Amino acid sequence: MIVGVGIDVVDVERFGETLSRTPRLRERLFTEVERDLPLNSLAARFAAKEAFAKALGAPVGLEWHDAEVHRDEMRRSRLASPNSASAPCTFRSPMTRASRRRSSSARRCRDRGL
Repeated sequence: MIVGVGIDVVDVERFGETLSRTPRLRERLFTEVERDLPLNSLAARFAAKEAFAKALGAPVGLEWHDAEVHRDEMRRSRLASPNSASAPCTFRSPMTRASRRRSSSARRCRDRGL
């Protein structure tokens, strides 16, 4: 069941500057597992958490630590909600160039009836 749809974009450079200016922000936004990741990963996780909140309608009581981004064995991103603010959920991460090529190839085959 789809509860809602959310989307968010983060300027990585600006996000990095904000984290540098406000060191405690990293603790407020990310779980212990996420905090030591590279800046690109932190920015992507922040965007995923923002999209998650938007999809749920930003419920009262939702905290930044209520969502944590994990990679599964296939390296696909999964958003886990370990606390009770919402039911466990997954999200589709933005497609990489390679997956876009694969999906467009698959679409062409499907359109041709192959």
